[in-house]
Amino acid sequence: MVGSANEGDITICGVPTKGLIDSGSMITSVSESFYNSLSPLPELRDIKEFGLSVLSANGDQLPYKGYIEAEISVPSLGNNNFVIPLLVVSNTEYNSTVPAIIGTNVIRLCRQSRSQSGEPIPEEWQLAFDSLLDETIPVKTTNNFNIRIGPGEVKTLNGIVRKAGDVHTAVTEHIDNSLSGDLTICPRVVSLKTPGTTSRIPVRVCNLSARTIEIPPRSLLCSLSNVSVVDS
Repeated sequence: MVGSANEGDITICGVPTKGLIDSGSMITSVSESFYNSLSPLPELRDIKEFGLSVLSANGDQLPYKGYIEAEISVPSLGNNNFVIPLLVVSNTEYNSTVPAIIGTNVIRLCRQSRSQSGEPIPEEWQLAFDSLLDETIPVKTTNNFNIRIGPGEVKTLNGIVRKAGDVHTAVTEHIDNSLSGDLTICPRVVSLKTPGTTSRIPVRVCNLSARTIEIPPRSLLCSLSNVSVVDS
Protein backbone atom coordinates (compact mmCIF):
# COMPACT_ATOMS: atom_id res chain seq x y z
CA MET A 1 0.00 0.00 0.00
CA VAL A 2 1.48 3.32 -1.02
CA GLY A 3 -0.21 6.67 -0.62
CA SER A 4 -0.91 9.41 1.88
CA ALA A 5 -4.08 7.68 3.11
CA ASN A 6 -1.89 4.93 4.58
CA GLU A 7 0.65 7.18 6.24
CA GLY A 8 0.51 7.80 9.96
CA ASP A 9 2.44 9.29 12.84
CA ILE A 10 4.80 7.06 14.81
CA THR A 11 7.40 7.72 17.48
CA ILE A 12 10.72 5.87 17.16
CA CYS A 13 13.33 6.11 19.92
CA GLY A 14 11.47 9.15 21.24
CA VAL A 15 11.48 10.96 17.87
CA PRO A 16 8.10 11.64 16.15
CA THR A 17 8.09 10.87 12.44
CA LYS A 18 5.92 9.69 9.55
CA GLY A 19 5.52 6.06 8.53
CA LEU A 20 3.88 4.16 5.68
CA ILE A 21 1.49 1.67 7.29
CA ASP A 22 2.23 -1.23 4.95
CA SER A 23 0.36 -4.47 5.52
CA GLY A 24 2.33 -5.93 2.60
CA SER A 25 5.61 -5.73 4.55
CA MET A 26 6.59 -8.34 7.12
CA ILE A 27 9.17 -6.13 8.79
CA THR A 28 9.47 -2.51 9.92
CA SER A 29 12.31 -0.29 8.75
CA VAL A 30 13.67 3.25 8.87
CA SER A 31 15.88 5.15 6.48
CA GLU A 32 19.60 5.47 7.05
CA SER A 33 19.31 9.27 7.29
CA PHE A 34 16.66 9.01 10.03
CA TYR A 35 18.85 6.57 11.94
CA ASN A 36 21.84 8.94 11.70
CA SER A 37 19.71 11.76 13.13
CA LEU A 38 19.01 9.89 16.38
CA SER A 39 20.78 10.98 19.54
CA PRO A 40 22.13 9.01 21.22
CA LEU A 41 22.79 6.81 18.20
CA PRO A 42 21.57 3.23 18.84
CA GLU A 43 24.03 0.42 18.19
CA LEU A 44 23.76 -0.84 14.62
CA ARG A 45 23.83 -4.63 14.70
CA ASP A 46 24.53 -7.24 12.04
CA ILE A 47 21.44 -8.93 10.64
CA LYS A 48 22.99 -11.50 8.28
CA GLU A 49 21.89 -14.40 10.46
CA PHE A 50 18.25 -13.36 10.08
CA GLY A 51 18.42 -14.38 6.43
CA LEU A 52 16.14 -11.57 5.25
CA SER A 53 15.72 -10.24 1.72
CA VAL A 54 14.38 -6.68 1.70
CA LEU A 55 12.54 -5.47 -1.39
CA SER A 56 11.23 -1.98 -2.16
CA ALA A 57 7.72 -1.26 -3.45
CA ASN A 58 8.82 -1.72 -7.08
CA GLY A 59 10.44 -5.09 -6.37
CA ASP A 60 14.06 -3.93 -6.42
CA GLN A 61 16.52 -5.18 -3.82
CA LEU A 62 16.77 -2.70 -0.94
CA PRO A 63 20.16 -2.96 0.81
CA TYR A 64 19.98 -2.78 4.57
CA LYS A 65 22.68 -1.52 6.88
CA GLY A 66 21.74 -3.60 9.92
CA TYR A 67 19.18 -3.40 12.69
CA ILE A 68 18.66 -1.55 15.94
CA GLU A 69 16.63 -2.28 19.05
CA ALA A 70 14.02 0.47 19.01
CA GLU A 71 11.19 1.53 21.29
CA ILE A 72 8.21 2.65 19.25
CA SER A 73 4.76 4.02 19.99
CA VAL A 74 1.79 5.28 18.00
CA PRO A 75 0.27 8.45 19.55
CA SER A 76 -3.12 7.97 17.86
CA LEU A 77 -3.41 4.44 19.29
CA GLY A 78 -2.77 5.25 22.94
CA ASN A 79 1.02 5.49 23.04
CA ASN A 80 1.60 1.85 23.97
CA ASN A 81 5.34 1.20 23.83
CA PHE A 82 6.82 -1.75 21.95
CA VAL A 83 10.49 -2.75 21.67
CA ILE A 84 11.27 -4.35 18.33
CA PRO A 85 14.25 -5.05 16.06
CA LEU A 86 14.09 -2.30 13.43
CA LEU A 87 15.87 -2.55 10.08
CA VAL A 88 17.95 0.38 8.88
CA VAL A 89 17.75 0.58 5.08
CA SER A 90 19.43 2.69 2.43
CA ASN A 91 17.94 6.08 1.59
CA THR A 92 15.38 6.22 -1.20
CA GLU A 93 13.34 8.99 -2.78
CA TYR A 94 10.27 7.89 -0.81
CA ASN A 95 11.83 7.44 2.63
CA SER A 96 13.46 10.85 2.38
CA THR A 97 10.02 12.28 3.24
CA VAL A 98 8.44 9.26 4.99
CA PRO A 99 11.35 7.69 6.92
CA ALA A 100 9.55 4.61 8.32
CA ILE A 101 7.89 1.61 6.73
CA ILE A 102 5.57 0.05 9.32
CA GLY A 103 5.24 -3.68 8.67
CA THR A 104 2.93 -6.38 9.99
CA ASN A 105 5.20 -7.16 12.95
CA VAL A 106 4.17 -3.74 14.35
CA ILE A 107 0.66 -3.58 12.86
CA ARG A 108 -0.31 -6.81 14.62
CA LEU A 109 1.06 -5.57 17.96
CA CYS A 110 -0.94 -2.36 17.57
CA ARG A 111 -4.10 -4.24 16.67
CA GLN A 112 -3.73 -6.55 19.66
CA SER A 113 -3.16 -3.64 22.03
CA ARG A 114 -6.34 -1.96 20.75
CA SER A 115 -8.55 -5.06 20.85
CA GLN A 116 -9.91 -4.22 24.32
CA SER A 117 -10.34 -0.49 23.73
CA GLY A 118 -13.55 1.14 22.58
CA GLU A 119 -11.87 4.32 21.40
CA PRO A 120 -12.07 5.27 17.70
CA ILE A 121 -9.24 4.01 15.50
CA PRO A 122 -7.82 6.35 12.83
CA GLU A 123 -8.87 5.42 9.31
CA GLU A 124 -5.33 4.75 8.08
CA TRP A 125 -4.76 2.23 10.87
CA GLN A 126 -8.18 0.63 10.52
CA LEU A 127 -7.43 -0.02 6.83
CA ALA A 128 -4.26 -1.85 7.82
CA PHE A 129 -5.99 -3.80 10.61
CA ASP A 130 -8.76 -4.92 8.25
CA SER A 131 -6.26 -6.15 5.67
CA LEU A 132 -4.61 -8.60 8.08
CA LEU A 133 -5.70 -12.21 7.81
CA ASP A 134 -6.74 -13.93 11.03
CA GLU A 135 -5.84 -17.39 9.74
CA THR A 136 -2.86 -17.84 12.05
CA ILE A 137 -1.47 -21.15 13.28
CA PRO A 138 0.20 -21.50 16.72
CA VAL A 139 3.73 -22.87 16.93
CA LYS A 140 5.15 -24.51 20.07
CA THR A 141 8.72 -25.35 21.04
CA THR A 142 9.85 -28.96 20.92
CA ASN A 143 12.39 -28.74 23.76
CA ASN A 144 12.06 -30.90 26.87
CA PHE A 145 14.22 -28.57 28.96
CA ASN A 146 14.63 -24.82 29.50
CA ILE A 147 16.43 -22.99 26.70
CA ARG A 148 18.62 -20.04 27.74
CA ILE A 149 19.04 -17.05 25.41
CA GLY A 150 21.68 -14.50 26.38
CA PRO A 151 21.48 -10.70 26.11
CA GLY A 152 21.37 -9.59 22.47
CA GLU A 153 21.56 -13.21 21.31
CA VAL A 154 19.67 -14.60 18.31
CA LYS A 155 18.98 -18.32 18.49
CA THR A 156 17.18 -20.68 16.11
CA LEU A 157 14.72 -22.95 17.91
CA ASN A 158 12.80 -25.95 16.66
CA GLY A 159 9.06 -25.40 16.56
CA ILE A 160 6.24 -27.79 15.81
CA VAL A 161 2.96 -26.84 14.17
CA ARG A 162 -0.19 -28.76 13.34
CA LYS A 163 -1.09 -28.22 9.69
CA ALA A 164 -4.32 -26.44 8.84
CA GLY A 165 -6.22 -26.50 5.55
CA ASP A 166 -4.25 -25.73 2.43
CA VAL A 167 -1.50 -23.69 4.09
CA HIS A 168 1.80 -24.66 2.43
CA THR A 169 3.92 -21.54 2.91
CA ALA A 170 3.77 -19.21 5.91
CA VAL A 171 5.60 -16.47 7.81
CA THR A 172 6.68 -16.69 11.45
CA GLU A 173 5.30 -13.76 13.47
CA HIS A 174 5.41 -12.61 17.07
CA ILE A 175 2.20 -12.87 19.09
CA ASP A 176 1.24 -11.60 22.52
CA ASN A 177 0.87 -13.98 25.47
CA SER A 178 3.61 -16.27 24.20
CA LEU A 179 7.23 -15.44 25.00
CA SER A 180 8.63 -12.86 27.39
CA GLY A 181 8.10 -9.28 26.24
CA ASP A 182 11.88 -8.94 25.83
CA LEU A 183 11.96 -11.73 23.26
CA THR A 184 10.83 -11.20 19.70
CA ILE A 185 10.42 -13.42 16.66
CA CYS A 186 12.37 -12.67 13.48
CA PRO A 187 9.97 -12.87 10.50
CA ARG A 188 10.95 -15.57 8.02
CA VAL A 189 9.27 -17.71 5.40
CA VAL A 190 8.84 -21.41 6.20
CA SER A 191 7.45 -24.36 4.25
CA LEU A 192 4.83 -26.79 5.55
CA LYS A 193 5.16 -29.10 2.54
CA THR A 194 6.09 -32.19 4.53
CA PRO A 195 4.24 -35.50 4.98
CA GLY A 196 2.03 -35.97 8.01
CA THR A 197 -0.29 -33.77 10.05
CA THR A 198 2.49 -31.75 11.73
CA SER A 199 5.61 -29.94 10.57
CA ARG A 200 8.83 -29.01 12.34
CA ILE A 201 10.03 -25.54 11.46
CA PRO A 202 12.99 -23.31 12.45
CA VAL A 203 12.08 -20.17 14.40
CA ARG A 204 14.61 -17.39 15.07
CA VAL A 205 14.21 -15.76 18.48
CA CYS A 206 15.98 -12.52 19.42
CA ASN A 207 16.62 -11.43 23.03
CA LEU A 208 16.35 -7.63 23.13
CA SER A 209 17.12 -7.35 26.84
CA ALA A 210 20.31 -7.10 28.89
CA ARG A 211 19.54 -10.27 30.82
CA THR A 212 19.46 -13.99 30.08
CA ILE A 213 15.95 -15.31 29.45
CA GLU A 214 14.80 -18.92 29.71
CA ILE A 215 12.12 -20.47 27.51
CA PRO A 216 10.26 -23.32 29.29
CA PRO A 217 9.51 -26.62 27.53
CA ARG A 218 6.54 -26.76 25.16
CA SER A 219 6.07 -22.98 25.20
CA LEU A 220 3.87 -21.16 22.73
CA LEU A 221 6.57 -19.75 20.48
CA CYS A 222 4.94 -17.76 17.67
CA SER A 223 2.25 -17.91 15.03
CA LEU A 224 2.32 -18.68 11.33
CA SER A 225 0.49 -16.47 8.86
CA ASN A 226 -0.39 -17.92 5.49
CA VAL A 227 1.23 -16.29 2.45
CA SER A 228 0.47 -16.91 -1.21
CA VAL A 229 3.36 -15.17 -3.00
CA VAL A 230 6.86 -14.72 -1.65
CA ASP A 231 9.83 -13.09 -3.42
CA SER A 232 13.20 -14.14 -2.09
